[in-house]
Amino acid sequence: MKKFILLFAALIISGACFAQRPSITDFCYYDSYCNTIETYSCEQIIAKLRAKGYYVSNTEIYYIDNDRERGCYYYYLYNSNSNTTVEISQYEGPSQITFNSMEDGIRFVNEATSMNYIKRSNGSKYIMTREQEYGVCGLSLNGKYIYFDNYVY
Repeated sequence: MKKFILLFAALIISGACFAQRPSITDFCYYDSYCNTIETYSCEQIIAKLRAKGYYVSNTEIYYIDNDRERGCYYYYLYNSNSNTTVEISQYEGPSQITFNSMEDGIRFVNEATSMNYIKRSNGSKYIMTREQEYGVCGLSLNGKYIYFDNYVY
């Protein structure tokens, strides 16, 4: 009976960590009207990740050409259960995910590929399967890191 309870607890914990892992659908969505894969706004991405238990661990502002009027915020969201950090730029969208392991990064890419959001372009580079004018246009996988390529909004 103790083994059953331990097994059940392990399944629940691993399921909770899986549900808290970011997905391509937290950043992008398929727009059937335009037949494109669009990128959510910074605020929408943050809201989706907060629903998964992420919190804003740090906020930085970078000024464009030292102009105090044209600052750009970078948000760093962290989830302690999955040990994952997501970096999002206010104007450029998602820029990086740091996973707990390389397997989590591969899982993210495999999911995005299976949903037909991205396709392999060259080695560890991936491009979106449909053209769009702004937002995520591709990504690259480097171990436990996902780097997003973005068209600027």
